[in-house]
Amino acid sequence: MDKYKKEIDGMIGREPRFTDELADRILTRAKKSNRRFPPHLRTGLAAAIVFAGMSVVTFTMLSDNLNGPGQEDVSHVQPESVITDMETSEDVPLVEPTETSLLVDWGLDSMDRGDHHYMTSIQNRQLVVETDGYHLTRGTVIYFKTPESLLKQNPQVGAYQIARVVGVPGETVEISDGKVYIDDQRLETFYGEAHNTGMTHEELLQIDRPDNSNDYSTEAWYEYFSTDMSAVTVNEDSLFVLVDNWWRGYDSRDFGLLKHGDVTGVVMGYEK
Repeated sequence: MDKYKKEIDGMIGREPRFTDELADRILTRAKKSNRRFPPHLRTGLAAAIVFAGMSVVTFTMLSDNLNGPGQEDVSHVQPESVITDMETSEDVPLVEPTETSLLVDWGLDSMDRGDHHYMTSIQNRQLVVETDGYHLTRGTVIYFKTPESLLKQNPQVGAYQIARVVGVPGETVEISDGKVYIDDQRLETFYGEAHNTGMTHEELLQIDRPDNSNDYSTEAWYEYFSTDMSAVTVNEDSLFVLVDNWWRGYDSRDFGLLKHGDVTGVVMGYEK
């Protein structure tokens, strides 16, 4: 019996399709065998053949029902590749300045995530910018000289800016449908997509308050939250930077890559 079970498995294969032709082949080979099986074994063999056929048909029907007519086979859909930043915190800490620190006032809401982040005029504390011994990595908030190209476009922007490092040398940065991609991997972190005061478009559309003056269903908001930017490769001695609140500040989308030499220091937090 074991011999015939193995032969049946071999003829059916890993992805069987039980047909009349296959049944005839199995029965013909059984008839040609010189060995005679007792009636109870012949009955068991026939039952095994019928069960195999029914199992194949059932599996095929279930597979078709799961996918639906004209539906893509979801078992072959590859999950989206992502890159994460679990180290960077949304909170702005209180820190003690050092001898190499600068104390800076900042009044713009370009980094606001809902609590007027980095706005010294609201927090009543200056920012501590460390000018020595810092290391520039993804997620780091930096204080830098405004690039000349931006000053030519708008002389009123001020001599210095604040933004967050998103792309480092050797990486390719792209924005598609409001989401940041690093080397074709989606940046899955709090600063990796378009938002307004820390909220996504879906969250903002659910806001229904009498004091809400913004209509987030307008075409302008849909366009903002589906921002696109062509891929840019970060050169050596350069950085790709973004403000957290994309529509409220200036960054690499406006002036391109930022030179390392234009970085004054790293924003460590509010003065303790």
